[in-house]
Amino acid sequence: MTPRQPPSPLTLADDRRAVLLDRLADHVLAAGLSGSSLRALAAAAGTSDRMLLYYFADKEAVMTAVLEHMAARMVGHLMAAARPARRSFAALHADLAAMVLDPAFAPFMRVWLEAAARAGQGDAYY
Repeated sequence: MTPRQPPSPLTLADDRRAVLLDRLADHVLAAGLSGSSLRALAAAAGTSDRMLLYYFADKEAVMTAVLEHMAARMVGHLMAAARPARRSFAALHADLAAMVLDPAFAPFMRVWLEAAARAGQGDAYY
């Protein structure tokens, strides 16, 4: 039997980053983009803003990672709710409308609409 190798520091950092992303996504879904200052994000993640910047280069990198993480979560929910059978466009439209209007999706929709509004106001990041 060979001795177990300790996890590499990169693996530990990646694991910690994944935990942070879950907490950050939960915060953004609850507070929206406007309630997601770097300090508020750090508090929601249970860390300091300086430590948050250890895992992400800057706030833009934090928000990019969080939005990507949230998008992956949303796709997972959609995939879980999807029915694989072929159906008409009208039936597909009805199914998608039901999924998007589900109260579990409200936080996702609120964030995406807020991002779209910011883009419409000329915010280059969004």
